Amino acid sequence: MKMYLTQLLLQTLMPFITLASFIVPKRKRLYVYGSTKQLKYSGNPKALFEYASINKPEIVSIFFTADRQIEKNIKAKNHSVEINFFKKIWLLLRAEILFIESTVSDISPFYILLGNFKIVNLWHGTPLKKIEADSKHLNKLYKFITSFNNKRYFLIPACDSETATLLKSAFQNTNVLVTGYPRNDILFNGKRGDIPTFNYLFGYDKVFLYAPTFRDNSGLVPFTESGLAKIEEYCKSNNYLFLVKEHPNKQQIDVERYINIKNISKEDIDVQELMLYTDVLISDYSSLVFEFSLLMKPIIFYPFDIETYLSSDREMYHEYADVFPGPFCKNELGLLELMENPDVWFKESVYSVAFTKFRNRFNHFQDDQSSRRIFNSIANILN
Repeated sequence: MKMYLTQLLLQTLMPFITLASFIVPKRKRLYVYGSTKQLKYSGNPKALFEYASINKPEIVSIFFTADRQIEKNIKAKNHSVEINFFKKIWLLLRAEILFIESTVSDISPFYILLGNFKIVNLWHGTPLKKIEADSKHLNKLYKFITSFNNKRYFLIPACDSETATLLKSAFQNTNVLVTGYPRNDILFNGKRGDIPTFNYLFGYDKVFLYAPTFRDNSGLVPFTESGLAKIEEYCKSNNYLFLVKEHPNKQQIDVERYINIKNISKEDIDVQELMLYTDVLISDYSSLVFEFSLLMKPIIFYPFDIETYLSSDREMYHEYADVFPGPFCKNELGLLELMENPDVWFKESVYSVAFTKFRNRFNHFQDDQSSRRIFNSIANILN
């Protein structure tokens, strides 16, 4: 109740912030970044912020957070970070550009942010499922509130022209440019061994990563106890590791009893960094599959609840079986069979053609220059 009242009180300040945004002068080349309601240091905002902090000395880049540990970690890198509420409000008003991951709550205490603000919504992945204005399953109040900012974003990046068209529809905004995502730069300029957090994975001969998308309503679970036991037995006998990275808003897979299955959902990790150490990705409707394809590594598609998902969760922009190269499986037995020989089916000539076509279709740029392209695009627009 106290938190609700606090949020309600904060929203009453919004008209004053809107007015102040036209009065307080902007500071050129002051850029502010934030992610996941200021509770995480991840995704495109993190990647772009770190690029700017190292490669753009002419820009004052400041990351907003509400977490003391994140503040400490960023300061340890000698980058600029702000946690103080009142200083953040002032910097919000002074900043020339604001970078968010999905909503303005990433850099402010408000649900909408109207006024003299240039906001770049970096978003968090190429959408397979329908989002924002295109989704019929999203709460109508949420869609109404977010529409105020969606239509006014200064820039929204995309990874390909097809997705750019979808984002223009979803956000009802034509300011969409194909630049690539900053968080994918590390897939080209990073390498295994660079991130000490994951170096323990070198102790395994193969690392599988199960990373499903968020579900609004589906009550089905991807694994039975007997299925998990079989995966454990298979991984243990081959010195493999099966990692589970559930969506932050939906965590329900209990693997505490197992040795070669590890749930890392609650760990504060960068999934793009983890991809460098992953040999095989297993997913369903997550945007991670588009990005993981850049690494030219096997992907197993596991849409175990696709009928329920389509009817009660989200519609999709594409026909699932048509857009992805496969291989597909809908039960644990099929999953295990594909896990046993990824090095074989991934190298088959017919599959290789389908996979490369998929990779190229959704990734116009395949390099480590997405951050640079975004800053160049902003400079061109401002000038």
